[in-house]
Amino acid sequence: MTASLEKKLPEYRYERKYVLSEASLQELLLRIRLHPLFFRKPYPDRRVNNVYYDTLMLAARDANVQGLGKRQKTRVRWYGHSWNVWNQAILEMKIKEGSVGTKRHHDIGTLMVTSGDGQLHYSASTDAERSNLQLLTHLSPSLMNSYLRQYFLSSDGDYRITIDTEQRFWRGDRYGVSASQSATTRDVVMEIKYDKKNDSRLGGLMAHLPVRAHKNSKYVNGLALTRH
Repeated sequence: MTASLEKKLPEYRYERKYVLSEASLQELLLRIRLHPLFFRKPYPDRRVNNVYYDTLMLAARDANVQGLGKRQKTRVRWYGHSWNVWNQAILEMKIKEGSVGTKRHHDIGTLMVTSGDGQLHYSASTDAERSNLQLLTHLSPSLMNSYLRQYFLSSDGDYRITIDTEQRFWRGDRYGVSASQSATTRDVVMEIKYDKKNDSRLGGLMAHLPVRAHKNSKYVNGLALTRH
């Protein structure tokens, strides 16, 4: 066994995505509050930040656009509103096989993004964290995004809903992210996440929500908005 701090790989699950307009958000939140599965908020709302890593030719982007059955995205995630501050960060490998997916998580220490030049600074304090950072060696920052996320969990714990708003994107390059090449969107993205065994009940859940499924990738959308 290596010194990696990789956590146990979770089971594969579904992540269904739905895109709606900002004008529909309040109705959606009302429907969730009145839903017969009695959704509650297990966590407070929080700002989610990601730096995506890809090859220079954007192979992960192309795999998504082409709909390849097996693909992977690599990103570094942290929470909060801060630039120029060290934040605890996690390296995530998001793995998709067909309609289901899972994630591998790796501890990598802390990350700071400087607001002046958009440089990414990592500080790993253990051998395992330094080893995990080597997973980024042959990749470059391609995009940074940030959004406000709300969380909802059904009373039986079988379904988790997240709602993302206030999306913003920054173009990445081999050195960091560009503060001057940014874009925003007012789209609202809802995701429903659940184990494979609960897929047969999804229709009953969705009968109470005014949305339809869409193919959507924040990564692909952000690249299109910042590289036009």
